[in-house]
Amino acid sequence: MLLSLLFPAAAALVAANTAVAETANLAPSFDWFAIVPSEQLKYQNCYDGFKCARLVVPLDWKNPEDNKTVAIAMIKLPAVVPDNDPTFGGTIIFNPGGPGISGVDAALQGARTIQQNLADKPGVRHYEILSFDPRGVGRTTPASDCFRSDPLGRITWIVDDRANGPLVYLKPAQSYGLGLAKNFAEQCRLNEEFKGSMEYVNTPSVARDMVAMIDQIDELRQREAAQKQPKPPGPQGGTKRDEDEEAQESPKTQLHQRGKAENHEEDENNPVPRLQYIGFSYGTILGNTFASMFPGRVGRMVLDGVHSAKDYYFEDTSTALENTDEMFDTFLRGCFDANYAKCPFRISYKDADDVKKKFWDWILHLNYNPVEVNPVKGGIKVVRGSDVLAAVGSALYSPMEKFQPLALGLYDGMGIGDLNRLAAIIDDDSPKITIDASSNPLQPKSEQTWGVTCSDGPDWRGRDVNFWNKHLQKLEMKSRLFGPFWASVRSACASWPYRPNWVFGGPFKTPTPSSEPLYTSKPAAPILFLSSRYDPVAPLHVARAMAKEHPDSGVLIHWSMGHTTVGGGPSPCTWNAVREYFYGGKVQGKEFSCPAECDPWDDECKVTLDKRADGKGDSWDVWKNMTVALRQTLRPRPWAIGGP
Repeated sequence: MLLSLLFPAAAALVAANTAVAETANLAPSFDWFAIVPSEQLKYQNCYDGFKCARLVVPLDWKNPEDNKTVAIAMIKLPAVVPDNDPTFGGTIIFNPGGPGISGVDAALQGARTIQQNLADKPGVRHYEILSFDPRGVGRTTPASDCFRSDPLGRITWIVDDRANGPLVYLKPAQSYGLGLAKNFAEQCRLNEEFKGSMEYVNTPSVARDMVAMIDQIDELRQREAAQKQPKPPGPQGGTKRDEDEEAQESPKTQLHQRGKAENHEEDENNPVPRLQYIGFSYGTILGNTFASMFPGRVGRMVLDGVHSAKDYYFEDTSTALENTDEMFDTFLRGCFDANYAKCPFRISYKDADDVKKKFWDWILHLNYNPVEVNPVKGGIKVVRGSDVLAAVGSALYSPMEKFQPLALGLYDGMGIGDLNRLAAIIDDDSPKITIDASSNPLQPKSEQTWGVTCSDGPDWRGRDVNFWNKHLQKLEMKSRLFGPFWASVRSACASWPYRPNWVFGGPFKTPTPSSEPLYTSKPAAPILFLSSRYDPVAPLHVARAMAKEHPDSGVLIHWSMGHTTVGGGPSPCTWNAVREYFYGGKVQGKEFSCPAECDPWDDECKVTLDKRADGKGDSWDVWKNMTVALRQTLRPRPWAIGGP
């Protein structure tokens, strides 16, 4: 998250806002509200082999006197061995991206794949895999919902926004878009479930929630172990003094004290609970924030598809676009190296530069002369140039799946004016608008993204249309393809009514890691950063820059194209490097690389791949399962973190 498809207007609001909750529809039925929220972690069996819980944490971590709370929806896939097995490696928490993406849905789709291929070393080390819906998202309550009682109003807003298109140089369209953003903000102010709750959904608060989670996971494990031991003498197994001291602390005080790193005195017999973590796309921002705020709570950390924390929190996210247009050039050159069936451009054009010139002329023409298409029910009816750019953006996120269909679609459109192939790419990534689904409480919503990005970033309020015009020009200088969409990301914050309760200004760095148990202020291991060689919104140089702030960290370059290494295609080498890192806590070097098993234009990819870690199925199947789990991260989203 990064979030929805980079559709015109406010960076892909269609997928984030639209009325079919694709993620919710994929999830089997389970009544989360039958789980009573608890200050102590208590799991219930759920779905097929999972365990679910609703953990109560303070709404305001900074104010012990405030008794308002949040119930975090958590889901875990248990390890294949019991907790007391010598090969049990603990809990790995993963964040699929966003912001605004449900970790519960991602776990249901991909926890087993992550467990089998990124975590477990069969017979040597086994992990349980956990994810959660962050504050304001999905099944976590209170949820951010600005159209709680007006689903038709949400659809009307989406249609208006799509019709207006992305941020463009035309000032009337810019002004209208800013007016829509103001209207949306007013809807949020009037309709939020608990007044002021959106001030508490930003990334530092979520990082603090994660401290509480790992503490509660540890406390639950200790309680369960104690229950298996013979009880000591006494009616409760404790002393009267213990009971009196515990009673003196109110539940509120205990809740706020929970998880503070400074409350733990670590020694060899009483280790501080530490986080084992995988974060994709926006999940790299969350992970970097956690490590910088609570370095002594880092056990293992893998960050894949790395975004600049400095750019995200303090600037305009423009560093994300430095590879985007170059990747499109690479797509065109690769197409000319393929055969005619995969790349019909070779029939009518002399080289990639010839196609590129024709492409941009055609985009300008389409913006003034849209073309009708044969839509699926609830799909798009007319394609503009900006819609084609959205399709290109989608393909750059997931080249393995979409480069070949994109080449055929562009050839049809540019050559004979048939845009139905391109419309299919756009529709495939975009949920369809239906009134019934618009009221689904689990559907992805733009406010669940903006509540985080607008609070985390600078205060963009009170800027006039001239400011936004200059902002657009700056981003288009970075990327002609994505600039207008990226500009819409920050313009969505132009009237956002909330500023964060908790601001973390960095620095985004950690001390040199130490595996010695007494160093409670240091990470237990270096951080492992992962990057595709060419990522449309998370350039390799950003991963390198972030790694420099975390001593002894390593950068693994997945020699491929796509957003995150998952978007770059299957690589048993990359997966094995992650497994070994979780097992030993060591990186293979300051910078090292793994090959991709195949190219977006290859024919034989499926039959040449190795078996996966557990010996079942091949790497292509494994990779496909990962793309399902991260489907929202591997789609262009508002500020493109995110993927699907």
